[in-house]
Amino acid sequence: MTDVRLAKPGEIGDLAGVLARAFVRDPFYAYLAGNASERTQRLRDGWTGILRFTSDGLSATYTTDDHAGVALWHPPGYHGA
Repeated sequence: MTDVRLAKPGEIGDLAGVLARAFVRDPFYAYLAGNASERTQRLRDGWTGILRFTSDGLSATYTTDDHAGVALWHPPGYHGA
């Protein structure tokens, strides 16, 4: 069984990579990142920023030890930084 746990700041790079791969073919994110060969890197950079600066300090960001997935939310009452 895989345990889901809160993400740690040191994992942001790995988690951004997971999210970039997950959304690389999503039409909305493809539009945002463009069709350039560096789309995955653009997505990774975007997710890095989201995780680092707008995820309320990872207070509601979850993953597993093997980083098989990532789930992030804003906690109730969150209104941005």
